[in-house]
Parts: sequence; C-alpha cells; structure tokens
Amino acid sequence: MLAWLKKCLNNEKHESFFKSLFYWRKSNKTFKNESHLHSIIPVKFKKFFQDNNLKYYDDSNKTLKQGQMIPYLFYRLQKLIFICVVLEIFLTFLETYVPTVSPQPYPVRIFNYFINNNSSQQPFISYFDLFYSYTYTGFLYINMSWLYEICLFCCTLLLYGILFYDKNRDVELKNDNVFNKNLIVVKSWLISFLFETPMLFDIPYLSSSPKDFWNRRWQQMYRQSFSELAYQPTFYFTFASLISLFSNNFLNSTKVTSNKVIEKKVVPKFIKNIIFLLSHSCGIFAAFFLSGLFHDYVIFGTFGFYSSEQMGFFLFHALVMIIWEGIGMLFGNKPIKQKVSNDKKDWEKKDEKDQICKNDSSNTNIGIKFLQFIIWNSILIFSTPLMIEPYIRTKLFSCLPHLYCLPSL
Repeated sequence: MLAWLKKCLNNEKHESFFKSLFYWRKSNKTFKNESHLHSIIPVKFKKFFQDNNLKYYDDSNKTLKQGQMIPYLFYRLQKLIFICVVLEIFLTFLETYVPTVSPQPYPVRIFNYFINNNSSQQPFISYFDLFYSYTYTGFLYINMSWLYEICLFCCTLLLYGILFYDKNRDVELKNDNVFNKNLIVVKSWLISFLFETPMLFDIPYLSSSPKDFWNRRWQQMYRQSFSELAYQPTFYFTFASLISLFSNNFLNSTKVTSNKVIEKKVVPKFIKNIIFLLSHSCGIFAAFFLSGLFHDYVIFGTFGFYSSEQMGFFLFHALVMIIWEGIGMLFGNKPIKQKVSNDKKDWEKKDEKDQICKNDSSNTNIGIKFLQFIIWNSILIFSTPLMIEPYIRTKLFSCLPHLYCLPSL
C-alpha cells in the first residue's frame, strides 16, 4: 500500500491499486501503442538471454513473438522449482529444531550479562540460537523470493497467452477497439514487470556495508517508499530549519547591482557540511523508524501482541549506518548526494546513485572490502535475534503450507 500511496496521493485521477503496482521499478514507461512497445523491447529482451545463456530467437521485424517466451518460461519454472526445494529444506530445519527462546528481550539479556559480570552466568544467547536466528533470516529471504517468483511465473504465463492469442490472429494488436487497447496496456505492463523491474533481492548475504545491504541488496519494494515518505521530508525539513537558524548568526554578504544593494546571510561551508550530516542522520533515523513501525504493525496485526524488539532492531541499524558512514567520511568518502549531478531528472539521479554505489564498491581495495564484509556480517549476525525472536516465539513458520509438517506444531 505504501508503494501505491506514494505515487497516487497527488494524482488527479486515481488508477486501480493493481494497475499501479510496482512503482518502485527504475523507469516507468507509458506505451502509446504496439509499435512503440516493440521499439524498446528487443534490446532488453536480448540482453536477458545473453546474460542467462539462453537461446535468443532473433526476429527481423523487431517484435516479441510467442516462440521467444518459451526459453524464458522454462527458466522461470526452473528457478521457481529450485526455490521451492530450498524453502522446503529451510522449513524442515526450522520446524524440527525449534529452540526455547527466553521471554526476556534480547537487548535486556545483553545488558544484564555485561553488567552482572558473573563468570558462572549463562551467555545472553547460545551458538545454536544465534545460528537458528540467522537461518530464520535466510528463510524470510527465501520465502519472499518464493512469493515473488510465483508472481513472475504467473505473469510469464499470462504474457505467453497474450502472445499466443496475437499469433493465432496473425496480426499485431492495434488501437481499434477497447479490448485491444486494454490488452496493449496489460502486455506493456507485463513486459515492463518482467524485463524492466529490478529484482526483489540482490544476493544480500554478499553485502559489505549497511548501505550496500539496505539500499541495494535487501528487499527493494518499499525502499523508495520509506525514502520518500520518511527520509526526504525529514532531511529537507531539518536542513532548511538549521540553515535558517544558523544564517541569523553570521555576517551579511553584500552584493552591489546597478540600482540596488542586496544583503544576504551566508553560512560558512563547513557549517553547511555539518548541517548536511545532521540532516542526513535524522533522515536515516526517520526511514528506519517508519520501517520498524511497519514491522511492528505486521506483528500486532497478525498475532495480536506488540513487540518493541522490531523497532529496536531497525533503530540499531540506523545508528550503525550513521556511524559507518561517518567513519567512511573520515577516510575521505564523500556522501553520494554530493557526487550526483543536479541537472538530471529524479529517475536519472537514482540510476546515477546506484552506479556510484557499484563503482565505489568495485574500486575498494579487496583487503579492505573483505574486512568490511567480516565486520558488517558479524554485526548483522549478532543483531538478527533482536528481529527474529518475536517470530520464533509465535512460530510464524507453522502457518505456512509445505510438504513436511510436524503434527505437534
């Protein structure tokens, strides 16, 4: 719903919810007719086949035909079957070896462990419980990927059916009636979803920093919504307020024109940089706060109880991201916002930011990158119980249908 509301609140004409899904993709293109649709497809379609070593049916008419979808359909089916098998393995392990989780929150156990300083005291978490929590995180990743793959496979089948219908008529779709107009819209949406939309995950277990994990690799559907609903308003409000506050305490900058003298309050550059960092930090906290609120709502709406551990997990990671970026700036890394050109559209800036993230990651020394990988994944592993323990207490996995199921659960 957030992905839909973000784009539709200010629209004069509200489209249906299902028609407005996947606003989070990189480029939203509007297709006027069938020829316009085919004019952009071959490059993207051919690139997919080249990247995945699949046979590409080159067509002299530059149109997408039914035969081209067969290899892609089998590819989606194979991937869906593979994820189903992996999901079954995860669920089997999680249901067979359920640990007994302490009712005491994870941060309280850590605090008591270090405050009491008793050598005979049990550790705040066992190695198996830590491994189980991390495995449960992997299950959430596989489960969301499984649901997404089902959507991809169903949309591929639907697109194949439309192309089959188009082939049997032996003519291209035209804007000659209402049915064909709607069919063109559905077809363009399906192609955009299958070939233009970024994947939901990008190998999150290979992340080497908080920004790499949350901004690029972990679940991407709501990231832009959290940014536009929480980060950007907080950032710009804080930045404007602090600039206005500090500008009253500095000398005027006088500019003489042909007929008048203009006096303007000027804030020194180093003060602006500090204000930028403070505003950026407040924006990060706001985005993670909204994400924590969303997850707490899911827990409360599903199981009827409130757990502040979800909120604590996301606020902790907001703090980690701020500290991580602060340390990076001490060693010469500039904020991404300062590297992006201002004379571009929003979606172009987003693509440039993604490219900068990839370039910065690839230019990092391999030793430093490996050290970052170890440090970040250690933080991630030891913080997962804060997020996962409420799910373990409620045995969330027991309500998921699968082949292996214990009667006691």
